[in-house]
Amino acid sequence: MKKIISVLLTMLLILSLSVTAFAKDTAEQGENKAVATLSICSCMSTPVIAGHTYIYVQNLSDEPIQVGLYEVPVGQGVSVGTLSISVHDGWGIYYNIETYREPREEHFPQIWSKTIELDREGLKKLDKKLDGFVNYWGPFFNCSFFAFAVWNSVAGDFLVPMVIPVLSHLIVMAVGEKGVLELYKSDPSQVFKQRGTGKDAYLEPVGEKTLEIG
Repeated sequence: MKKIISVLLTMLLILSLSVTAFAKDTAEQGENKAVATLSICSCMSTPVIAGHTYIYVQNLSDEPIQVGLYEVPVGQGVSVGTLSISVHDGWGIYYNIETYREPREEHFPQIWSKTIELDREGLKKLDKKLDGFVNYWGPFFNCSFFAFAVWNSVAGDFLVPMVIPVLSHLIVMAVGEKGVLELYKSDPSQVFKQRGTGKDAYLEPVGEKTLEIG
């Protein structure tokens, strides 16, 4: 009888350890599961020195995700970039101006991009980087610098943050592909200008002039 009890206890112990190991492995797989994709995007217009570089995040999860100051609904994406003379709400960081304009503008028919997957830890790093980024645009702190800096904060491959649009475009061309990225098409209510920096930052809907496509 003692032997039977001993065998049963041993079997229960083995089963318990197996269940624990399986649960741990499942939890780790859940943590490492991709919840979003991050893309660095570049496009050029005429004249050739006029271009734009930005990041785009697509929500792959079954719940909203936080990207900087913006909550991305399930099945949608958000673009984030810095702009200057092409907008009317002030220089600095904008959310979804590209996803509103670029799928529609004739002079941005093709987007060069490189995409990686982000797990929850990677998404947290991205969110933290965006939350701490200075809300500013300048000749040496422009859209290219912004996009490359954010990309480098989470991606495994380092891209040299060139500040000349055509050079940034060539770098993205060298590592990425053309025309493979399908941007979520944002509506006007989803386009925002960031006001403030850090803990004082918030989003403000852009005005009609910024939404005009020309």
